[in-house]
Amino acid sequence: MKKNVLILLLSLVILFFACNGTISPPSIGSVNIDRIPVFSARSTVVKNSRSFIPSDMIMEDIFYTMLAPPITKFEKASNSYFVGDSLDINLFGNFVTLDTSMTDEGYVMMFGKIIEEDSNGDEIETGKIEIIYDMGNSQFSYYSEVLLSVPDSFEWGLGAHMYLIHEIPLTQIDEYNSFITSFKTLIYLKQCSECLEIQLVKEGELFSGSSGTNDWIVGFAFASFEYLQDEDFSDIGINSDNLGMLVNDDSVP
Repeated sequence: MKKNVLILLLSLVILFFACNGTISPPSIGSVNIDRIPVFSARSTVVKNSRSFIPSDMIMEDIFYTMLAPPITKFEKASNSYFVGDSLDINLFGNFVTLDTSMTDEGYVMMFGKIIEEDSNGDEIETGKIEIIYDMGNSQFSYYSEVLLSVPDSFEWGLGAHMYLIHEIPLTQIDEYNSFITSFKTLIYLKQCSECLEIQLVKEGELFSGSSGTNDWIVGFAFASFEYLQDEDFSDIGINSDNLGMLVNDDSVP
C-alpha cells in the first residue's frame, strides 16, 4: 500500500512540474517568426571566387562594406514562417541559408555558414552568420565572419583580401522595425606581400530606420579606429609570397 501511495505521489510531483515548473522551449514548427533580417546584396558574382566587392563601388561604399555589419534592417515576415524553416539571403553574391532553431532560453537563433568552392572545386567555409532574436522583447544580437575579395580592377590598383568580423550586442527593435545600436568590427586586410593590416572599430554606431517618407536610411558612424600592423606571418600561416592573399596555397582562408 505504501509503495502504491509513493508511486502516486511521485507521479503527481512529475505532473505538477511538467505543468508549472521549468518551461521547455517551444517545439520546432510551433513558433511563428514575426521578423526577418535583410542584408546588403550589391555584388558582382565571379566564378570560382570568394565574396567579391563590386569593381564599380565608390570609395564610400567600399568603406561601408568593410566597417559596418552587413545586416541593414528587419522587415515583417509572412504568417507561414516558423522556427525550423530556413531563410535564404544574398550576401555579396553568395546565397547563404540561415537555419532557424530555438535556444534553451527560448530565443530564435538564425545561423548559417558561407560555403564556397576553392580552386579545385571543393567546398570550403569562408564565413558564418549568427543572429539571436528575442521575439518577446523585440531584441536581437548579431555576429558574422566574412572573407571578401577586392577585384584587381578596383581603384586601389590591385586586388586585396579582407576577413571581416562584425558584432552587434543585444539591441532593441522598435515597432516600426527601426533600431540604433553599437557595433564592433575587426578587419584583417592584406593587399601586398609585405604587409598585413589589422583594423579595429571599438565603438561604432549603426542606425536603420525610416526617414519619415518612403525611404529607409541605413548609416553608421565612429569616432576613431585602431590600426595594427604585423609583418610576421609565420604564426598565423598566411602565405606572404603571394600578393594580397589571405588564404594559403590550397585556397583555404
